[in-house]
Amino acid sequence: EKGGHADLIRIFVPFGMDPGRHATGVLEVGYHRSYERRPDWGQIEALRAAAGQVASAVETARLYEDAQRHAEQLELSADVSRAIASSIDLDQTLTLVAQNLARLVDASTCQIALYEEDQEGWYGAAASDHEDLWRRQRGERSQPSFLFDVLDHGEPLAIEDAEAAEQVPHSYVKAFGVRSLLALPLVADGQPIGAAILAERDRQHAFTPEEVQRAQGLALQAAVAIKNARLHALAEEERHLQKDFVLIGFGQWGQKAYQHLLTLKQFFNFRTHVVEHEGPGARERIGAREQEVREHGDAFYWDSASQPARDQLERELESSSYVITYIATPAATHLATLANYYDLSDVVLIEKPLGSPPEEYRQFLDNAPGGVEIVAADHYYFKLEVRLLQMLLTEERTLRDFLDNVEEIRIEILEEQPLTGAAADIGVIADLIPHAFAIISLLTPIDRIELDATSPLMIGRHEGLTGQRESYARVNSSFMYKGRRVRLIIDAGKGADNAKWIKLSGERRAAGRSPSYKFDFGRGEAIDGTQATVRAAIRRIREPGVPDNAHLNMLRHIIEKRHPAVGILSIREAIRANQRVRELEALATELLARNEWTAYPLNTRPAFETAHHPAGTPS
Repeated sequence: EKGGHADLIRIFVPFGMDPGRHATGVLEVGYHRSYERRPDWGQIEALRAAAGQVASAVETARLYEDAQRHAEQLELSADVSRAIASSIDLDQTLTLVAQNLARLVDASTCQIALYEEDQEGWYGAAASDHEDLWRRQRGERSQPSFLFDVLDHGEPLAIEDAEAAEQVPHSYVKAFGVRSLLALPLVADGQPIGAAILAERDRQHAFTPEEVQRAQGLALQAAVAIKNARLHALAEEERHLQKDFVLIGFGQWGQKAYQHLLTLKQFFNFRTHVVEHEGPGARERIGAREQEVREHGDAFYWDSASQPARDQLERELESSSYVITYIATPAATHLATLANYYDLSDVVLIEKPLGSPPEEYRQFLDNAPGGVEIVAADHYYFKLEVRLLQMLLTEERTLRDFLDNVEEIRIEILEEQPLTGAAADIGVIADLIPHAFAIISLLTPIDRIELDATSPLMIGRHEGLTGQRESYARVNSSFMYKGRRVRLIIDAGKGADNAKWIKLSGERRAAGRSPSYKFDFGRGEAIDGTQATVRAAIRRIREPGVPDNAHLNMLRHIIEKRHPAVGILSIREAIRANQRVRELEALATELLARNEWTAYPLNTRPAFETAHHPAGTPS
């Protein structure tokens, strides 16, 4: 009305028809009623011609804008690519990826989550904002999450309404105020390493296919950059000017570790601090070894309620730039010791955990401040034969092909030494089964091993055993490998014959012999029996007389690497592995209570196969 349109006779001419016969615009012409005239046919045709020219001009302008926008996106993508590739430092690379992916699609935030090696958990690694809060986030398979959907399917996942989506935890939505999100897999060399989450906070947003495609292209580049930065971090030797190695516990394992540390000091610059609890008779038991430690230029601390070693170390380590703490105390004290020395350390090493229940470890880890790397090592990982097995599994085509047809895997870890002393009340399940798990984890995550439904565990006790636990255990189980079920049998025992090996067997041939591949840790050799037409080939791994330096190699790896992660479980992976050990210990306790165990003479093994009902009477 204000424009006087009510007094006009208007003509509307559509222009710019698209393939669906929809106009892209309308040309309007009006005549005032007071003119008392109507447009003639010639004027109408002129209008149509003008509409055609307008349509052409509009289309040209639109094409120009599209080209300009596309050029800007290409420039931005190139800029983001350069930024992502500009660093080989892992933390800096992760932060650059988060910041630039958010910039690419104009998202409120970008969060980077990395999967643990067994892909059974994830952790927050970097974010474009609220990074400290995101780095404290953790998740496991038992907790449903869209991050595992992305891992399992390997495809981008767009969620318009995050609050209503079942796979998005409510705690995540509340903590970060997320309303919509796009989760992108980070895949390098065909292996998923993590996910990038692009989130909107201000409004719900339906991510378009173009946005998903553009972000996914950069996510692929980001994954390669992250992997390269990881490799650089793993390959880089520790460059700190001063390192300090705190060895807590100077019993059998602690003294053995100290001798290895003396060897390593010839190649690395660090000082050792030995801590021993001052209990009854402790000084007499240690004797002259305390002075030997001091004579090597290292420090020795007696830990007591009146003079806590931690207080002394806190002052001594104040100037140190890198502290490695190795807990070599009995398993039952691991968690308390970890909590006591956690904030003094950069890396905490625990071998063969864990003495406390998994839920207590998880509670500690959830509440502990970040910044300390906790690793759970098993020196069996560092045996040359196991390292060769890992190398062949990834690089040897013949063995990889053979693995596709493996039907059974047997592991034996047997020792002649009887079960005596304090170990007699610990048992071989807690003492030796973790070694077997360290080996089999090269093939499957431990928590995916399924115990046999009818006979999951058989146990024995050697003659003369005075302790209350088992001295021999056989675990019958299986796991899925590339869609096939593989039998897994583990024998662990003491007071038996010496045997330490893993054997992989395939389907029995018509000739009666099963193809196999055996790694003998005791003899230091690999036996390849996979070929049907030739005799088994023996490959010498460790020459006779060369000692097994697995424990030394483990400590070298911890000292040498800035991020000691190769061949070592993170503490959360170890918690999941330890859960299986505790399940087996509970089964053994039940069998012992029912006297369902098999007795055997020293230097032999239990005759489980001939016993109709494996039972025995306490020795």
